Amino acid sequence: RGLRITAKDIASGQQKELKIYNKSYAIIIGIDQYTNMAYDRQLSYAVRDAKGVEQVLRKNFKFDKVITLYNKEATKDNIMKVLLGDLSKEISEEDAVFVFWASHGYTEKTAYGDLGYLIPFDGTFNTSELYKNISMTVLKNDISKKIPAKHVFYVIDACYSGLLVTTRGAARQSARDFNYLRQITKEKVRQVLTAGDKDQTVLDGGPKGHSVFTGRFIEILENTDDFITATEISTMLKEKVFSDARARNHIQTPRYGELFGVGDFVFVPSIEQKVEDTQSKIA
Repeated sequence: RGLRITAKDIASGQQKELKIYNKSYAIIIGIDQYTNMAYDRQLSYAVRDAKGVEQVLRKNFKFDKVITLYNKEATKDNIMKVLLGDLSKEISEEDAVFVFWASHGYTEKTAYGDLGYLIPFDGTFNTSELYKNISMTVLKNDISKKIPAKHVFYVIDACYSGLLVTTRGAARQSARDFNYLRQITKEKVRQVLTAGDKDQTVLDGGPKGHSVFTGRFIEILENTDDFITATEISTMLKEKVFSDARARNHIQTPRYGELFGVGDFVFVPSIEQKVEDTQSKIA
């Protein structure tokens, strides 16, 4: 039982099996349509991006449960019910949660600092009604602490989402040694990877009809033959997205960091699915 990976013990030269989680959950949120916004504020890539992430997770990796909220399903109440209600009841301290969110983002300037928001289906840009949105502070503090899982990894494709990352990612090597992985995956962590910095808009028109950020994220997951960690993904993706944006005379610098903890989220590969795909290709 549980989700396991195989890694090489450098000291002995042997392959060893390591249990990472009891269970792994994914919550995928994508919103193109907004009930409180004008036509020119609607999006066209967010749901496609979210469904692309859902597809690659189901195909290549082991998740015991994948919860999707698209467009009218992704109201503030529904999102909060899943993140603050359902997950806290269902998940144990040896589980993992991955959250992907593609939608509008918004930053409000105040005399005491910036406030960041992720906008649900029934959210708004109206500054007098920002309570209809989901505050990044709530995501960082309430939701991240309420979910009992060992590892939580947020990937946010929204403008101005870099405000979520208040500290830089830990300076760590992405070693694949068994002993390193055994130690790093025992530790709790809340990790965040955002499409851009706190003052940046983010580009559509990326690989395979996705946004630049999500297209590269999916590409990395599709080309992964083994397990892969959040730190490894973040390192590869930041450089690719920055280069893509610069080629279009735009500045977009994905941000990565830990809200708290020193562990590392692991995407566990589905060996059964890979064997099935290989057999289908041979046939």
